[in-house]
Amino acid sequence: ETPLRDTLADLQRRADRGEAGAACRLAAEWTYCHGLDSRMRRDEASLRANERMAERLTSMPQDAGRQVPVEALERSLDRAQAQADRSREQLQHCQDVTLPKPSEVARYWRQAALAGHLPSMRNYAVGNAFRRNQVLDNLPALEVYRQEALKIAEAAIARGDLPTAVALAGAYSPLKSREGTYLSQLVDDDAGKSLA
Repeated sequence: ETPLRDTLADLQRRADRGEAGAACRLAAEWTYCHGLDSRMRRDEASLRANERMAERLTSMPQDAGRQVPVEALERSLDRAQAQADRSREQLQHCQDVTLPKPSEVARYWRQAALAGHLPSMRNYAVGNAFRRNQVLDNLPALEVYRQEALKIAEAAIARGDLPTAVALAGAYSPLKSREGTYLSQLVDDDAGKSLA
């Protein structure tokens, strides 16, 4: 619950010294903040769209075909306002923090994964270190990921990590679409490996 600006310097210092838990936490915080920033922009756009619709519909005469009751408009507007307020409130956690480039976030996920931090191994192996809307910003890191992800997933599974085992089984499964995880794009369909 501590604002990120109050822990950022310490996390970066510890992560840069090789502390896997700090690298994971730093990457997780930045990922969270990137997500909140995007969500807040979507919520505010939705609120503005709801406000415009409410304004248009309430200015329409009732007998001009307006079918949406005023109460329904107000409820929809209230929900949009509440969601935008929640997003703004949550984003305060990230206030006064300059978010790094996506490649920097991925670098810390990878660092923690290579250091053997199990949750980071899982996160990195399935490709969660890379946001789909930032692929072009991460091309060099994705090439490194292509070479390492399967080995990292197998190492996590060897340590007993069930979620990674499920993810790898899904990646090998011939019943999945190729639009699954990044991990699923690295392996060929193999029902035997999937079941194993």
